[in-house]
Amino acid sequence: MNAEKVFEQVWREFIRRLEALRNQKPKVTYEQLGEMCGVSKVTTKRWLEGAGGEKTSFPDMLRYMQAVGMNIRAVIPQSQSEKEAVLESRLSEIQKELVICKDALRQAEKERDAYKSRWEGHLETVRAQSGNHPSGPFAHGQKPLGEKTD
Repeated sequence: MNAEKVFEQVWREFIRRLEALRNQKPKVTYEQLGEMCGVSKVTTKRWLEGAGGEKTSFPDMLRYMQAVGMNIRAVIPQSQSEKEAVLESRLSEIQKELVICKDALRQAEKERDAYKSRWEGHLETVRAQSGNHPSGPFAHGQKPLGEKTD
């Protein structure tokens, strides 16, 4: 792939990132994007409308990408072994994050069970203190809505 094609591909990815930032909640403004990249809000608006950018130098584009949190290695075409190494690294990161999430889930389940046990104990205490009288809308012979009374 020649340098011009690489530049076009990288620029498209940069624009996709800007669009994603514009579409997130809360929306990032043109002015905020411009501040991030060190350009005016008019420039970022033009970029997103498909105008301009073709004369951007590669060092400037790298600076813009870094400013919006992009990793250039994830965008520039790589050899198969480089792609596999990047994927293996990302897989390892995801697996570590998964372990953290599973641990957090187990902890949350323990806390839920502890609160549930306390709540059930509290309910038993309240029932015992109230003489186990039923409560709720139908406790005193009331009938559900729509049901005829005698």
